[in-house]
Amino acid sequence: MNHTAISQSHQPISLSSEVSSIHSVSKEDLLLINQLLLNLYRLKTRDEQALATLEMLKALVPSVIACWTRFNNLKGELQYTTLPNIPSSPKDAQQVAQVANQSPFPIYFAVSGDRSWRMVTDFMPIEEFQQTELFQLTMTPMGCVHIISTMLDKVGDDHFSLALCRAEAYSERDRTVLNLVYPHLNLSYYNLQAYEQASRSLQQYQTVVESAPLGYAFIQSDGKIGWVTSKAREIWKQHFPTEPTYENGAPASVIAWLERCLAARPTFLPALEAGLAVPSPAQTIEMRLLPSPFDGLILTVGTRSPEPLARFRPLPSLTSRQNETLQWMTEGKRNSEIAAILGISERTVEKHVAEVLQQMEAENRATAIVKAMEFCAVMNAGGAGI
Repeated sequence: MNHTAISQSHQPISLSSEVSSIHSVSKEDLLLINQLLLNLYRLKTRDEQALATLEMLKALVPSVIACWTRFNNLKGELQYTTLPNIPSSPKDAQQVAQVANQSPFPIYFAVSGDRSWRMVTDFMPIEEFQQTELFQLTMTPMGCVHIISTMLDKVGDDHFSLALCRAEAYSERDRTVLNLVYPHLNLSYYNLQAYEQASRSLQQYQTVVESAPLGYAFIQSDGKIGWVTSKAREIWKQHFPTEPTYENGAPASVIAWLERCLAARPTFLPALEAGLAVPSPAQTIEMRLLPSPFDGLILTVGTRSPEPLARFRPLPSLTSRQNETLQWMTEGKRNSEIAAILGISERTVEKHVAEVLQQMEAENRATAIVKAMEFCAVMNAGGAGI
């Protein structure tokens, strides 16, 4: 590949937030991340993936329990894998299912579209969460107090979530490291799905990834673009409508970025090379150059919203002050913190919180927060409210 002449003509670009995050963790962390991700990409069957993913996450962020959950809406199937393995009876599972709505995570990820790792303390004081039945059923027996969790993108009809639990609070270093590996978790699933079905045929691999939500391209060992899926071409056309195109419809900016990545090999960390992030009013395009099970590299092409959707909307049944109180509750603030923010006494905040719980028919703070998020989900979807 030789496009030196066009490298100067592309529009200004910046590296995505994943790259800037790299500088906030240690070199030792980066080397460990890189090795663990390369091990993840070497997997040959999807049966290995859940356990391998949990092993990787626990190696990066020490935790007592790591959990991988798969839920299929159409079939009503719920499967989970834990490390270490925690056997449970159908009765135990039923009890947990009955109080699962006390967790802020599922509705938050559904409402916001955010896919970064979140701690339970992002939503409520840990003392409030400890009072819920969900905590007492799931966390107390394991001696865990704190949770950090994320939701992976939908894969077919399957929804996946990941969670880590331990007694000590998670740090921002932990969150940063987990966010660095996040983009590779979905991709590893598609790699394995494609690898299994393709039987080492690159042509069949291309057929499989055509149905994926991301765009894909295959970079040959000589650096040339072997093929590009229709989704990748569509994204490129939307974000670079006026640029000249070259190999397989790749715009000048993409070619120039790819040249820089390939020129940096093998000195850069290949599994962490996060790509070009070109902002637009509605979306940001993100590309990553990653290891491939074949003789070459896989280029992923996707988009994300610049900001997650709002996770709070004022409830019409509450007063202005009650809504202010509820909003800060959803931000994980304690009564003393809300009092300082609003410039009122803590006793007055306690009164507002009690009124909010009564108006929302919520038995505790956690339930009120989840109900507020559910209302926001309806409003974000254009509904009439609840």
